[in-house]
Amino acid sequence: MTLRSILFGVATACLFFAAPAALAGVAGGIAIFADFDGDGVTDVGVYHTTNGDWFIQESTDGFTTIPSFGGPNFIPVPADYDGDGSADVSVYDTTNGSWFMQQTTAGYTILPTFGGPGFTPVPADYDGDGADDISVYQNAVGAWFMQQTTAGFTSKAGFGGTGFNPVPADYDGDGSADFGVFQPTTGDWYLNQSTDGYGQDLAFGSGGTYLPVPADYDGDGSADISVYHTTNGDWFMKQTTNGLQPLSGFGGPSFFPVPGLYDADAVADNAVYNTGNGDWFADTTPFKVVPAFGGPGYDPAQTTSN
Repeated sequence: MTLRSILFGVATACLFFAAPAALAGVAGGIAIFADFDGDGVTDVGVYHTTNGDWFIQESTDGFTTIPSFGGPNFIPVPADYDGDGSADVSVYDTTNGSWFMQQTTAGYTILPTFGGPGFTPVPADYDGDGADDISVYQNAVGAWFMQQTTAGFTSKAGFGGTGFNPVPADYDGDGSADFGVFQPTTGDWYLNQSTDGYGQDLAFGSGGTYLPVPADYDGDGSADISVYHTTNGDWFMKQTTNGLQPLSGFGGPSFFPVPGLYDADAVADNAVYNTGNGDWFADTTPFKVVPAFGGPGYDPAQTTSN
């Protein structure tokens, strides 16, 4: 089934449904999807990289604007840094590694120089205390550096490196994010899980035309290794309970995968964002559409907490 055939079956009223949506940061205009109001449903939003404006459609509190929080050279990194259940508006300065957060409980905070050029921000809950940790991944050598809320500063060396993409997620379902890397050329996955130890999955999404989209697609509490084909919109999810589960033709060129908890049932939903016109589509029941919330120059970013 293609995205086009699905859309023809969607009721007209659904086109105006301001659906709540929900995931890693990329440079350029950014679309954000995280649970900003703490209701268990992720919210869609867009971030303007030129002036740092945030526009968020919260599922409970409605439309919100946060002006001038970021700008050129900043990447939005929304995550629940204070552990209150709501994602905090946050940005990471790629030039010097500074973090700026507007936390819902602690207010405005700054962490200067934690990262910088050659580092990728990878915030996630690595210590399992319910709060996401400020973290970076050094692309050249595969080193990870974390400022954990319970354990303080920690690091992990040599897990990844040049040509690998960091994909932290809770792969073993123990409540703590695990280190993970994906090699786009070969499709190889390598995991360092906190309870299940080292694991690998070879050639799952090879050839450089797949994007890693790990999420809990079967609702068992563990993130599943998954990939999205950028050319034809096919999804392949290796679920821990149901095995390999494909989804054909949901997206394609000009679409970016944005899986998340769109209907608050604790099962990640397949979803895509159209970078050309800003439309969002979530494969839920009923099917959900958010029209024209974004557009050219706004590319999806993702919270890395899982």
